[in-house]
Amino acid sequence: MSHRASLPVQPTLENRSGAVRDLRRMVFEMRFAVHIAVLGAALAFAPDIFSQSAAQMPPAKMKSEIPSRDFSGVWYGPLELNFVPASVTMQPWAAAKFNSEKTQYKVGDRPVVKDTTNTDPILHCDPVSIPRIYWSVHPFEIIQIPGRILMYFEEFHTIREIWMDGRALPKDPEPTWLGYSIGRWDGNDLVVETSGFNDKSWLDSVGHPHSDALHLTERFHRVDHDTMELSFTIDDPKTYTTHWTFGPKTMKLKPGWEIGELFCTLEDQKNFEKSVMELANKP
Repeated sequence: MSHRASLPVQPTLENRSGAVRDLRRMVFEMRFAVHIAVLGAALAFAPDIFSQSAAQMPPAKMKSEIPSRDFSGVWYGPLELNFVPASVTMQPWAAAKFNSEKTQYKVGDRPVVKDTTNTDPILHCDPVSIPRIYWSVHPFEIIQIPGRILMYFEEFHTIREIWMDGRALPKDPEPTWLGYSIGRWDGNDLVVETSGFNDKSWLDSVGHPHSDALHLTERFHRVDHDTMELSFTIDDPKTYTTHWTFGPKTMKLKPGWEIGELFCTLEDQKNFEKSVMELANKP
């Protein structure tokens, strides 16, 4: 039985290619979020803009059953900027680093920075890590195969691998952008543990740091056919004085959506700095 909703007919390849070129520039403009109003509008329309529409499908039928241990499909959630509550205290070095960051978002006494001195790693084509990558203006797909679960993110065309074969986390993994992930089932919930991160990425969009000691535990809960909740617990004693849980946050299944191609290239970055960041800093 098909659960796909009606979607517009795909444009021709020629027209879509031109649109993709234009939209890649729009992606970087919204990522910088010079104008909050533009970003707000993007949140409403981003999935339709950045994901390639599938061919027209028949109207979806009523869906009542909750899939058992199945999170397959394309998911989308609203933008989240800050994952660290005010009650959580940073270690002195982390607080100093956080206060020195320069972003396009107003946080405390930090100034809003709209030029190339912005220190957000993704504005310099660094990979977007977990958990920040879940809550951008781009969807992601969960693909379940024997022994593994793959997460295919539209943001920077990123693929994450979660091992489901019963192995333990390695004791001394090579630090990477996405870390090393293992998963297990808790009833019908998917629980994922990840360690082995490097310390180059931000936890969230406002610049909260983490160290290579970060241990991330995620829980995916299927509420109904079209809805799942995601929560995660952050434990990083090098960076924070306590652990905490963020969420649960709701994400929606998007039948018929496809993950579009979105890379960050040197040419894109140079064009972005010239056409957006430099202009934004002019009086």
